[in-house]
Amino acid sequence: MAPIVGVYSDQSTSRYGRRRPYLVVSAVGSIICWVLMGYTRELGDALGDVGSGKPGEVTDRKWTALLTVVFYLGMEIAIHISLIPALLLISDFAGRRQTLGSAMGHGWSTLGAIVVAAYTEFFGAAYNSMHWFLGMLSVFMAVCVGASCYVAKETPLDKQTMDKRSCCKNVTFAFGSIYGAVKTLPGVLAVYCTVIFLNQYAFAAYNGNKGMLFGLEVFNGDATNSATCGDECSEEQRDYNRGVRLAGGLADMLFCIVGYLYSWVLPPLVRRFGAKKIATLATIPQVLLMFMAFCDVVALDVIIVALTSITISTFFALIVPIIVHIFGHTADIGVYVGVVGSAISSGQLLNFIVGSVLVETSMGYRLPIFVGGAVSLLAFLVCVIFFRIKMFSL
Repeated sequence: MAPIVGVYSDQSTSRYGRRRPYLVVSAVGSIICWVLMGYTRELGDALGDVGSGKPGEVTDRKWTALLTVVFYLGMEIAIHISLIPALLLISDFAGRRQTLGSAMGHGWSTLGAIVVAAYTEFFGAAYNSMHWFLGMLSVFMAVCVGASCYVAKETPLDKQTMDKRSCCKNVTFAFGSIYGAVKTLPGVLAVYCTVIFLNQYAFAAYNGNKGMLFGLEVFNGDATNSATCGDECSEEQRDYNRGVRLAGGLADMLFCIVGYLYSWVLPPLVRRFGAKKIATLATIPQVLLMFMAFCDVVALDVIIVALTSITISTFFALIVPIIVHIFGHTADIGVYVGVVGSAISSGQLLNFIVGSVLVETSMGYRLPIFVGGAVSLLAFLVCVIFFRIKMFSL
C-alpha cells in the first residue's frame, strides 16, 4: 500500500490538500476498527461462541478469532493509508530543514508509543482492560489527526495543470510510477532500502517475541493459561506475566524515551558527522541483540532494548531527508517514500515467516533474537561497504 498511497497523494487535487484527506480517512477507519475490536468477544458470543479458555471448560471461539483478524486487518489498512502522507506532510512544510522536521516528526510518534507503554506499565497488559485501551487509542487518534489537519493549511494542486485520467488510467499510472521508481532507483537509495529492510527484520525479531523472551526465557515462566488463571496462578505463571508486563511496559517505555531524546540530537549529529557515519554507527546497538539473546540479567537486557531505539530512530528519521537530498525539494517523492516503506514492511514480513520456524527449535525464543542481532551485523557491514552519501545538512 505504501507506494500506491504515495503516488495518489502526490497527484491528489482535493480542495483540502494532498495529504490531509488521507489522514482523516485513516483516522476514521482506525477508530471504527478499534471500536469493533473492543466488542469482538460480545459479537462472537452473539454468533454462537462459548467458553473462556479456562481449564476444563468447553471453549469454541472461532467467530471471535475470525472477527479479531478481520478488524485487525482493517486497522492495518487504515493506519497504512496515513503513514506516507504524514511523512510527506511534514516534508512539505519543513522546507530546507528536512532532517529537523523528520526527526521532530519521529519524536512525536515516539511520544505516542510512550503513552501505550505507560498504559501497560501502570494498568497491566492491554487485554485486561481492552475497552479502555482501545478507547484511549481512539481519542488520541482523533485529537492528533484533528489538530494536524487544522494547523496544516495546504495549498491544493491546480486541477488545470494536472492530466485528466479516468479511474482505470489512474490505477495504471500508479502502478507504472511504482515500477518506474523501482527500476530507476538510485544506487544509494537501493542500499538504504536494503539496510532498512535488514534492520527492520532485526527489530521485528525482538518486538514480535519480546513478551515470550522475557516471560519464558528470562523469567523462566509458564505461559499456559497465564492470561485467565487470575488468583489461582502458579508462581511460574506469575513470573511469565511479570516478564510480559516488563517487556510491554518499562522496557518499551525506556525504548521510547531514549528514542525521543535521541530525535532531538540527531539533526546536529548529522550536521557534524554526516548521514553516512551516523547511519553506520546507529546500526551497532541492534547488533547487541546477539548478546541479549543469551543474557538473563534483566537490567542489562532492558538497557540493550532501550539502546536499540537509536537504530530505529536514525533510519526512520533519515528516510525523507535522504530522498529529498537525492531528488530535490520540488520533486514528487511520494512513490519513493512508499518504496522505502515497502522495504520496512518486507522486513517485518520476512521475520514473521522465518521467526515462526526459529521458535520451534530447542533454543526457543532466544534464537530469533540472536538471528535478529546477526542480521543487524550484516546491515552494519552493508552500510560500511556500500552506503555512499555526502549529506551534512538538509
